[in-house]
Parts: sequence; structure tokens; C-alpha cells
Amino acid sequence: MLINFSMFSKRHAVICSVVFLLVLLALASPTQLVAQELKAPSAPPGVTPLFEKTYRGLQHFFVDSTIYQPRFFRFQRKVTLDSTHQFITISETFYDRPYRLPQTMSLDYYIQERIKFDNREKWIQKVLQTHLEHANRGGTGIVLNIPVRIKSKAFKRIFGGDRVGLRVSGNITFELAGRTESREGSAVSSFEERGTFSPKFKQTQQFQVEGRVGDKVTVSVDQNSEATFDFENTLKLHYQGDEDEIVQKIEAGNVNLSLPSTRYVSTSSNHQGLFGLKTEMQVGNFKFTGIASLQRGENEKLSITGASKEQTRRIKDYEYERNRFFFVDDYYLQTYESSIDTQNWILVLDPNRKVLQLDVWKTASLQTPFSETRQGVAALNPDSLLDEYGGDLTDVEEVPGSVEKGRFERLTPGEDYEYDFQRGIFWLKSTPQDNEIIAIAYSYGPNESNLTKVGMLFQDIDSLAANDSSLVIALKLIKPRANNPSYPAWNLTMRNVYNLGASGISPEGFDLRVIYSVTGEDQDVDQKSGKTYNYLLGLDRVNEQDQVVEGGDKIVDLNRRFIFDLGNGYLFFPSLRPFDPPPNSPFFFDEDRHVEIYDITNTTEERARSKFELEITTKAISNKYELGFNVLEGSETVVLNGRKLTRDKDYTIDYFSGTLEIIAPEARRTDAQVEIEYERGQLFQLDKKTLLGGRLEYNFGERKFVGLTAIYYSQSTLDQRIRLGQEPIRNFVWDLNTSFDFRPNFLTSFFDWLPIVETTAESKFKVEAEYAQVNPNPNT
Repeated sequence: MLINFSMFSKRHAVICSVVFLLVLLALASPTQLVAQELKAPSAPPGVTPLFEKTYRGLQHFFVDSTIYQPRFFRFQRKVTLDSTHQFITISETFYDRPYRLPQTMSLDYYIQERIKFDNREKWIQKVLQTHLEHANRGGTGIVLNIPVRIKSKAFKRIFGGDRVGLRVSGNITFELAGRTESREGSAVSSFEERGTFSPKFKQTQQFQVEGRVGDKVTVSVDQNSEATFDFENTLKLHYQGDEDEIVQKIEAGNVNLSLPSTRYVSTSSNHQGLFGLKTEMQVGNFKFTGIASLQRGENEKLSITGASKEQTRRIKDYEYERNRFFFVDDYYLQTYESSIDTQNWILVLDPNRKVLQLDVWKTASLQTPFSETRQGVAALNPDSLLDEYGGDLTDVEEVPGSVEKGRFERLTPGEDYEYDFQRGIFWLKSTPQDNEIIAIAYSYGPNESNLTKVGMLFQDIDSLAANDSSLVIALKLIKPRANNPSYPAWNLTMRNVYNLGASGISPEGFDLRVIYSVTGEDQDVDQKSGKTYNYLLGLDRVNEQDQVVEGGDKIVDLNRRFIFDLGNGYLFFPSLRPFDPPPNSPFFFDEDRHVEIYDITNTTEERARSKFELEITTKAISNKYELGFNVLEGSETVVLNGRKLTRDKDYTIDYFSGTLEIIAPEARRTDAQVEIEYERGQLFQLDKKTLLGGRLEYNFGERKFVGLTAIYYSQSTLDQRIRLGQEPIRNFVWDLNTSFDFRPNFLTSFFDWLPIVETTAESKFKVEAEYAQVNPNPNT
């Protein structure tokens, strides 16, 4: 049963009637209903999915609907973290037996996918909520306004009015379920033979209450029994006094504290995770702020000097860049490895074979205007196709993997793709879908006066289409739909490029190791040859003097730009199949340790065959900072080079994932100093934190004050055995500070009076002083 506090319209009445009829139809055959619920679901192939699908629609009314999935009491889904706290395993069991193959992945990967999943679910909920709001025009929940005015003068004086109102919105859900069992036979008692009935009742509520008493007091309650954490439920009571009253403000419930005038008191940042009482008073030039609260948040501080941040990450051998990097044709594919002079470890290229012009096309999306697309045929050899059909490709038959037909849109050079004209490689800025076709038209040769064209170049299409509006363009096929190893164009996709995780990587502090990780121990040396995998795979062949060294010098060759592209953050292995090289390859190593991952499309099988990892240590320019999950909204204070930043202007933050990005350009300087203070909601409140204090301030005028602050902070733990880092704390801190900020206009006038000198800003003179003392209590 669902009780929804909203105003019903005629549309709701019609919907309720339809729903009632559907329920009657569903209840018309109770035998079928029971049979459906007792039937075990057939186990689909594959592994356990990362997350359970959310089924919506008519699932509550049609048991046999395709969008209905019964819930079984013996069906369990478990997400477990291993003892190293680095890997997550997801498994499903039905009657204590494996239902699907369990799936194991790194904790970082799971967190990234979880964020994507949660963001998508929140987006869907937001869309549905917005749609419901438009459907319920004017539906604002239950509004209760007491029609009788309160005539008490004291009530009017305190609360600033004689009206009391209340608004309630939300829903309460009741779920009632039951289970009955009966047994027959001589081995059971008479009680069991009669059967037993076990009811199960569940109630959930989500509601918001907004109240107003007069013009000064407001009450706000937001409660959700399904909230993940307790701090997500809020209760706020707010009293706002008049300008000439002593009591200016009183807050109770979820409160915050900000003391921006102090520097040496730790509560100078915004405290949002407080629950208690806060008041602000004023008598003449004296202002007082007092607070008594329990702290639910956890204070954190991040200080970073320089935009370069060092981090170490690992990449699996099968985690290469997929469907992003391509060869223009088979010539560049076949000469990729042979173009490397292994004696001098340099790149030797044919000057007569340069890509002079390259147009990249892909399957047109529905958002692309029809006038900007072309009907086309993509083939492995488009010129021979033109010769065969006499230039008219209208009747060309499609051959999956060799000849693909469709409507194409042209990508923008520099914006959508880039290419290396010497090596015949191009790469896309975004990954195409599996069902999208990638095709090209290009010209090559030593120079513009001596070139060969392949396919129809964009500059030639307009002139051809002027005479034939139904022109079907011819392109060279690079990636067909649903590409697979049996297709001739399979090897035109590069599978030896790895993302280093950042761009603008500094050579200083960069390191990379290829590790064999099957044995449980990280081995970076091949047991048979005694050489490092960095050397065998072509990442370490020369020393710092640029001389080829047998066995390498244990330092990767960052000066070989055809291997390491630190600016864009990519690693190009000199071998096309680095972890499964053919016997005639100069990068061949122990065949027993080869990884056959380049001719399969099943990700589960790839993970099962994985043997190697790339351990990458980088020091890259970054303006993104990970603060952790559940940052309390509004609790952050970001300071860049001594300047306090403004949210949505100088930086953006995702409070759920804790990702903070500084937009200000000076954050990317190598000498940038960033300080971030913030609070995180605690998942488990295992200790009690009390915050008491106040601040008294006297203002001499604008930008001139003297203030006294006193704060008492207590932290106790519930554990009988005290752990390191969780010791009880009782601290008392007091702070005395003053600031006088002058605007001496006579100085401005004086400098303007001087010859040749002309001022453009007013003069400022500021004096600040502060003294603070902490008195800890060791007897805690």
C-alpha cells in the first residue's frame, strides 16, 4: 500500500482506475502467480554483472511481463573486499550454490564504475521526478494553515507574526508479505501438520516537512528511512531576529560554524557536520556567536605544492586503448616494426611515403543534420570497387567485414582526430561504438605534386556531387561494424598503445616496469634470458649517452618519442603484439609466458589469460584532486596561492565522489600552492565529538575589529582498548586577533600629484595581529 501526500487530479483518477483493473487481471489466476514465483530463474550465460539492473514499469502488475523479475529469498548477491583491500569480488548464489561465475576486479575500477552507475541512476530518478512534477501541476503536498490568528502580543513580539503554517510532502510505503508451510507424514508433529504462517512487514518513509511560525521561525525536516547514512537526514530550526533586536539568529538541529576572521583556530573553515544549537547576538558594536554541538563530520586537509602530483598505478596487459588508434593501410602496418633500426635504435622512414591528406568518416549519428552526411560504401580497396562498378556504387552488395554500406559524417581534423603523416597512424579523440564504421580517404606520396589518392577526398566530393546529387562516396574501410578477428581489417586497429593515465607528464619522476604477475610475486626479469621485460619489449635499449646497451641501463628510453608520448600520455610499444610476439620478431621472449589476448573479443577470457602488468609512476600536471566520498556540501575551503577561491567560478566539486577540479589557470603552474580544507560524513560514528565555544567581536567601523575566540573540543571513544590515532582528546583553545584596514586617499592623491606617475587603484594599508594558545588536557 502506498500513501502519497499529493493533490489528486482527474488524470490521477484515470490512472488509478487503469491500475485497479490491471491488479484484478493479475489476481485472476492465483495458481499461475504462485507457480511463477516458485519457479527458479534460469541462469544466463556469462559472469556476475557489476550491478543489479533496476526494473521499472508494469512489474508490480504483470507477473509474466518481460520487465518483471521475481525476488527469491534464497537468491543472494555478495560484494566482498579481499584481505589486501585492493580487489573486489562480486558473486551470486541461489540456494547456496553459484548462480553465475564470480567477477573480480581492482577496487579503483569498481569505484569508478560505481560512480558512473550511481550518476546514471540519479539522472534517471531526476528525470522521472521532473516528469512527475510536470504531471502533478500544482501538487505541493499537504498544506496546513491555521485559519485562526493568534492574538497574544507576546507571541507576535517573539515570533514576528500571528500565523502558523505547515507543509508536508513525501510518501510512506507499507509492504506486507507472508510465507506458509505445511508438512505431512508420520515424522512431523500435529502442529507442523497444520502448517505455519510467517508474516513479514516493512515500512519505509520519505518526507519533507516545512513549517513557519510567524515571520521569524522556520522549521525544516527531511527524513528518508532508505538513506545510506544517518547524516543525510536533516532537522533544522531557524529563528531570524529583527535588525534592532539583541538576538539576531538562533539555529537548532543541523547547524554550521564559520569563523573566517581567525587563522590559528582549526574551526576557521566551514563546519557543516554539526548537530546542536547556535546563536548570534549583537549589542551596539559588540557581536557574539556561540555554539554547542556534536560533530558528525570528519575534518580533512589537503596541502599540495606545485601542480605536479606523483602517483603509481598498474595497467593490465589487456587494458590497451581499444578502437582509438588505427593504421591508414597495410603498408604502414607491415613496416611498423621493420622501420625501427635495432642497431642504433632509431626510426627509419621512407620519405616517399608520407600521408599528405587524411579525411576520417564514421557512421552518422541521429543528431547530425542530414545535409552534413553522405551515403557511402567503405571497402578494403575502394578504387578497385569504383573501377568494377564504373563509379556508380548504388547497387554494391554489402559483405560484412569487407564492404560496409551506410550514411557517414566527416570528422573534424584536430578536433575529432589527429594523425602522424610519417608513420601512417591516426587516432580518434573519442572511442566509437562497436556498431559504428570507421572509414577514411587519403593521399600519400613524396609531395603534393606527386601523390596517390585512395577513396574520395572531401575536396573532390563537392565537385562530383554538383553533377550527381545521388552520389555514393567511396571510402577505405578501417573498422567495420562488430569488428572481429576473422575480418581482413582486424589488424588495422592498433592494440599496442596504452594510456599512461595523465597528459603533460614530466620526464622527471617518471618510471615504468613491465611485471610478470602470475606467480604471485612481481617479476620484472625473464627467467630464461636473465633480461628485464623492459629490455625485451623494447622500452630500454639505450643509455643516457644515447648508446645501444645490451640488457639496457634499467631506465626506460623516454627520449624515444616514437615509443613514449608523454605530452599526450601514451605508450606505443615497438611491437604490434607486445605480449604475444611472433617467433621472427626482434621483441620475442619466453614463449611459455606469452599472452594470447589480441585475437579474442571476450573480456572475461582476456582477464583469465592475463599475465603481465605495467607499473607506472608519473609526476604529471594535474588540477584535479580526489577528496574521498561523501564530502559535506559547502564545507570546503579552497585557497590557491593565498587567494580564496569561489565555487563554480574558480573550481567545481562533485560532493558524492569527492572530485574537485580547479578551473583557475594558475593552478596548472608548477609552483602553485593549493590548500583544501573540507569535511566528510563519517560512515560509522564510533566516537563522540563535542564542540563548545563562542566568539566576541567589537567593530570600530568598516574593516576594523578586535575579536576574542574560545573553543572547547572533546573527543571520546567507545572502545575499551585505545587504538593509535583514536585517542581521547580534550582541548581548549583561545584566540585574540585584530585587524585595521585603511583606505588612505591622501596617498593616492599624493602619487597622482607627482609628475609622470598616474595611479589606477586606491591605496590600501592593513594591519593584522593574532595570538592563539592551545591548552590540552592530558588526563583524558
